[in-house]
Amino acid sequence: QLGGTVTGYFFDSGHDVAKGEKLVKLDTSVEEADLADNKATLNQTILDYERQSKLVKTGAVSQAILDQTIAKRDSAAASVQHVEAIIAQKTITAPFAGRLGLRHVERGQYVSPGQALVWLQALDPIWVDFPVPEATVGKFKIGSVIELSADAYPGQLFKGKVEAFDAKLSQDARMLMVRARVPNPDRKLLPGMFANVAVLASGAK
Repeated sequence: QLGGTVTGYFFDSGHDVAKGEKLVKLDTSVEEADLADNKATLNQTILDYERQSKLVKTGAVSQAILDQTIAKRDSAAASVQHVEAIIAQKTITAPFAGRLGLRHVERGQYVSPGQALVWLQALDPIWVDFPVPEATVGKFKIGSVIELSADAYPGQLFKGKVEAFDAKLSQDARMLMVRARVPNPDRKLLPGMFANVAVLASGAK
């Protein structure tokens, strides 16, 4: 979400990671300095608020002065939260559990917002999308069992279940895209692989 200089990475290419695991850290030295300054300001506004609150009760200070002090305190607190959010965004963590691809970043490198650092793929389960002719759509339903074979593993079948249908057919080929969920505990199937799919409808292919 933010640009910055890479100060460290905490993963190896091709490794599995858990959700929330730290992957890359960008330089936050400027933000850390701003945060310290904003926290000092916040502490001062809190002290001012406490002092003004006591004076209002004795009538030595008007409510308007206290309201201004409250506004300054709240503004200082918002500034602290803003900088803390920026610092958090500069620590990139895994949004979900999966397997990492090849690392595309080095320490000291400047990265821009949106730049790819490393691919992360959820592999278990894995989803397979395949087209079905319009004439056969009615022969199966959500929960129908599929069998999948991949060229990378000749003679081996992987089983899954139909999970969802697309909302419309393609206008040219009159095909409906179907999505199935396939358990992949051994992580053999990878995103981008081509496969042959057989749908078992009413006990028959």
